[in-house]
Amino acid sequence: MSDLTKQAIVASFKKMLETKEFDQITISDVTNECGLSRQTFYYHFHDLFDMIKWIYNSETINGTANGFTYESWQADIKSLFEYSLNNKSLVMGTLKSKYRNDLIGYYKDISNRKIAEMVNTRAGNSISEKDRKFISSVYAYAFVGIAVDWISDGMEESADEMVDRVYKIIMSNFDRTIAAFRQPRPA
Repeated sequence: MSDLTKQAIVASFKKMLETKEFDQITISDVTNECGLSRQTFYYHFHDLFDMIKWIYNSETINGTANGFTYESWQADIKSLFEYSLNNKSLVMGTLKSKYRNDLIGYYKDISNRKIAEMVNTRAGNSISEKDRKFISSVYAYAFVGIAVDWISDGMEESADEMVDRVYKIIMSNFDRTIAAFRQPRPA
């Protein structure tokens, strides 16, 4: 029952995004739309940003079957781009809202953790933990920056085009980056 209530709240919020700006939607608006009390909303979510994190977590991050492995990253990234295209009002509305910086920071953290798994798998202990963290951070910033720009520009390219671009700019250099960090630094 709890998940059904969350889904009803989320569905009402998404429906409202079709006609209203994110920052104009209140918790009362959402609960009135789905016929629930504010108390019910607060039972499930602390605030609207908590709901947004839950939406993105349950519909995207946890929805990727393989968890962003080196072997599956293309399919995982494509599913994120497709999700954005299929939920354009939600994604663009969130990015235009007062929660923009919170959302970007949240996704940088998640991307950093997912990419760190790939870096640790590919590099193992052959490079220092400090360097592995640095590589993960750079790749996470690059990916999130590309995604934010794509969303801000209206998501005109297809998911396939975006995966191709991410590959050419970011992933084609992944193993070379790790190899470069294995080499001693010139004096």
